[in-house]
Amino acid sequence: MERLSSSYIFNSAMSGLTKGRFDLVQSYEQISSGRKVLKASDDPVVSARILDMQRNLANIEQSERHAVTALNDLSNEEAVLTQVQSLILRSRSLMLQGANGTQGTENKTMIASELNQILEQVVDLANSLNSDGAYVFSGYKADEAAYSFTRDANDNIVSVVYEGDSNSIEKTVSPTLKVKTSHPGTEVFGNAPDDLFAQLIQARDDLNSDIEPSNIPELDDIYTLVTGGITDIGNRTNQVESAQDVNESVYLNQTAALGRIRDLDLPSAIAEFTQLEVNMQAINNTFAKVATTSLFDYL
Repeated sequence: MERLSSSYIFNSAMSGLTKGRFDLVQSYEQISSGRKVLKASDDPVVSARILDMQRNLANIEQSERHAVTALNDLSNEEAVLTQVQSLILRSRSLMLQGANGTQGTENKTMIASELNQILEQVVDLANSLNSDGAYVFSGYKADEAAYSFTRDANDNIVSVVYEGDSNSIEKTVSPTLKVKTSHPGTEVFGNAPDDLFAQLIQARDDLNSDIEPSNIPELDDIYTLVTGGITDIGNRTNQVESAQDVNESVYLNQTAALGRIRDLDLPSAIAEFTQLEVNMQAINNTFAKVATTSLFDYL
């Protein structure tokens, strides 16, 4: 019969004790954290998958934040353009009054005064800011006012110049989709020298000079641009909302998938921990006997 050395028996018992304690501690830590994998070295493949899925979820969360901002920006621009649209219609009505051939000089001057007030409002709206403090219609030059203007000695605006560029701000509203959230001023107010501001200035000055305004067709062209801008906003809003729906669906699926490979089945883990405790007690009892047994007990 082969004899076992006391040192071998002791070392084997110690090894079992060490492993039992390690398994028990790891099980406890898993239960405490609710995670199957506590560190990358526990399972490098699964850890890599978890990190990849967490990055995907972070990208979706960031896209959703951008989508919310995009909807706010689009809603803000739509509100501005809707006001401009109403002001253009009022201007058209005033210009028709001034052009009907029955208005005296005094009435034409009164009409010109209201057109001047509308001009002031339109310039102010064209230099609107969004919720981030950026100029809506300046393109990429969003930290600068979209339009500058000069006044005459009577404090009337006599010229308006576009200071922005021809770009539209875009936001990434899903990991695969960018949506334009603004229009450069030239796309909705027209290009100089035939833009909305020039039409209002011309009509005002004609009426103040007792001349019937003749640029209603040009004003109608600008109205078409503004209306087109509002239509664009509606289409873009639909794109963002659709992206949000996709984001939500993907996020829920990804979260569920992540949970399956990362999160612990708590009832099973508790049952396993309980069994490990029983095993550990048995190992402790065995080790205690081995530690106090002489070599002669195994001869």
